[in-house]
Amino acid sequence: MSKRSKLYNPNDRVDAEQLLNILEELDSDDEEMEPIRDSSQIDLILMPPLDGADSDRDDADSDDEPLGTIRDIGKGVLKQPMEIICHKNGEQNIVHLDASNVEAANIDEQTVQEFSSDDEIPLAKKFKKELYDDMPKHRKSQVWEFFTRCNNQNCKCNLCGRIYKTGGGTTNLNNHLIRKHPKVNAINFKKHVADEARVNKKPRIDFDLTNSTPSTSHSNAEGGDAAKEIENEALDSQHEDSDDSFEENLIEVHSIGSASTITASSTSNINYNGSNSSHLSQPSIHQIFNAQRCYESGGSKEAMLTQALIFMICKDNYPLQCTEKEGLKRLLKVAVPLYHVPSRSTITKYVEQKYNSLQIFVSKKLQQAHHLALTTDIATVINATRSFIVLTAHFINEENNEMVTIALGVSNLTQHHTADNISNDLHTMLNNWKILKENIVSITTDNGANIVAAVKKIMSQTSNHFHVSCFAHNINLVVTKALGSCPDVVTIIEKVKTIVAYFKHSNVAQDQLRYEQKNEGKKDGTYLYLIQEVPTRWNSTFYCLQRFKYLSGHVGKILLSSEHQKAPPMLTANELAIIDECLKLLGPFEDATKNISGEKYVSGSLVIPMTNCIKTSLHRINVSNPFAKNLKKELEAQIEKKLDPLETNILLSIATIVDPRFKRLHFSSARNVANAITIIKNEVKKEHQNQGSLTPPVHPNIIDDVDGCIWNIHDEIASRHLPDSDGCDGLPAELKLYLNQPIQPRTRHPIQYWKENKNAFPGTYKVAMKYLTVLGASVPAERLVSTLNNVCSDKRSRLTPQHINELVFLNSLDSIYWNI
Repeated sequence: MSKRSKLYNPNDRVDAEQLLNILEELDSDDEEMEPIRDSSQIDLILMPPLDGADSDRDDADSDDEPLGTIRDIGKGVLKQPMEIICHKNGEQNIVHLDASNVEAANIDEQTVQEFSSDDEIPLAKKFKKELYDDMPKHRKSQVWEFFTRCNNQNCKCNLCGRIYKTGGGTTNLNNHLIRKHPKVNAINFKKHVADEARVNKKPRIDFDLTNSTPSTSHSNAEGGDAAKEIENEALDSQHEDSDDSFEENLIEVHSIGSASTITASSTSNINYNGSNSSHLSQPSIHQIFNAQRCYESGGSKEAMLTQALIFMICKDNYPLQCTEKEGLKRLLKVAVPLYHVPSRSTITKYVEQKYNSLQIFVSKKLQQAHHLALTTDIATVINATRSFIVLTAHFINEENNEMVTIALGVSNLTQHHTADNISNDLHTMLNNWKILKENIVSITTDNGANIVAAVKKIMSQTSNHFHVSCFAHNINLVVTKALGSCPDVVTIIEKVKTIVAYFKHSNVAQDQLRYEQKNEGKKDGTYLYLIQEVPTRWNSTFYCLQRFKYLSGHVGKILLSSEHQKAPPMLTANELAIIDECLKLLGPFEDATKNISGEKYVSGSLVIPMTNCIKTSLHRINVSNPFAKNLKKELEAQIEKKLDPLETNILLSIATIVDPRFKRLHFSSARNVANAITIIKNEVKKEHQNQGSLTPPVHPNIIDDVDGCIWNIHDEIASRHLPDSDGCDGLPAELKLYLNQPIQPRTRHPIQYWKENKNAFPGTYKVAMKYLTVLGASVPAERLVSTLNNVCSDKRSRLTPQHINELVFLNSLDSIYWNI
């Protein structure tokens, strides 16, 4: 026995549409149609005319059969005269419909002539007009942002691929999001009327398609009502998970009130006996067929496999046509024979749907973040010679005390890379993600003149201090410029590069290098090789020299052998000593580059402290060789030219001061500290004004009923020394207290510190959460460039810019967003 229960709210436009669709589809000769059981939730009651005319009730069992059954309606066509009692706004309106009273039905002559006989009037059209005129016009439900219509009756979830029936309403769809994707439901929607009715245990309008005996959803007995509610929820759950009934063939439900037993239409018996006992039973034929149907289109297993396939393609950068490859098709045929592998075009459509849904979800998350930091860069796809601009967004997640990185995608640059064109593309990307400029705290880029000018064009109307120069790029420039100013060191580096190139082109030399390491006890798979220098790769020179110095013993032995007479000469001992001292000088820069390149922690507050630490470390390193001394001198000059000015960036200065690990410790200029504290002070005062007075003034307790009391003198003096919210230096009390507190340990998490002390420093806490969002490097954008080149591989050279953007976004998205 199958049963369908549904709560229809006539005040809801969608529910009214579903009810009317049911009225239109039902056949008047269908003997299994059940009458409407409860009219308490519906404002439309159908009754035979008052004159007693027959209304197709020849199949009634008795004269007591409830009036207004679905059978009496037929296929939405009035075949007998009938009266409609319609409750509107507390008033009862009676409309009599027959063949001669077309005007009362508010239906035109042309509509009546479309039917075979003159006495047939489209009843459902009349209902629709009255309902639509009465109900407020609602905008399209947000549920459809996560579903795609397959046809008029079915739609598919873009998140998990399940197919659900819908008659035009969104109740089933919203219930699916509540049960299966609670994160989406929590961030986008309020609970639907049906869910509220389930929680509040409101009565239902039940359509029993198999039983002709009328019944009601109300019960006088508390236990019976509770059991009925449990039955409805169990049946809903069964309808949702019927494909999985083969694997879970036992359902336990606890009784509330009196004991009762029901039999579900699945292969399991649902017992309300108050016990937790369970037993396993042999699966029935119905269960076995359900287990097979779950691999059909829209089934649970089919949806899971398809979603896993999409995840694999997006994350592992497989071509979209890999589903048509013989190897994957054979693997899936052996593993899941009942699964039908989607074609390339179908997979492409699913990827687009997945992107649209996740893009909306992530956009909602970004809109909830009050402060955002952006990074951007321009990249060229190697195999297609196409230029793209990449964009990433970052905000603080206070729940887990870490920075959240979202790759917003890429945009194809088809015009010249001028500041105007770049700013237009960035503006379009920000609008697509609904990011407000007022929420952008900073934009971190490299030092390219065009992209810096583009950022200024975008943000010029909202802030004068927003751009941050990438610290990692500046470190690389310091090292590159300093090495270029030392020709003697450059000569040694060129010799090393020549030897590395020789080993890369000689199989014999590589085999001998492996053999030498094998004699040392290393095993295959752990052998080390020489590293080539790449000018565009950070710290590439450092890693090249470091590996060469480590393997110099083996390399010298191999180059001096008779088999390599045409090999370049090996470096002398003095040159190796110079390399060793150069590595000591370059070490702090390599360490700083790694520390500034993180995405999961605060990085904007690290720039000024690391600059000071690099200068101090460089000063403490002692070198003896004149070439190394010259390199040290050039490095110090480049630091003063390129890194010291970063202290004047107001965003980096404020971020450093509100970081409890650093505060004013590493500043070299008192003026820069004063400028930053002035801005912090103004913003803290503004927060106090927005929140109201956080520390109300203390008034003296003056005793009025005792004249001449000696304590009145004390109260008068104390009133002149009331604590002021601002000290003599104009700083708010909480800001001054924070600055005077001891420096926190370097391992202390700044976000966690502010979360624990936000009640003590409420205004400063708001300012800290804003400026700690600032990123000190554009490394996330550089990583997205690498992702872009991996997505646009040679096997994917035909991807359109739109699909490239979708695949880059899905590839970079954290796995937690795929599981919503």
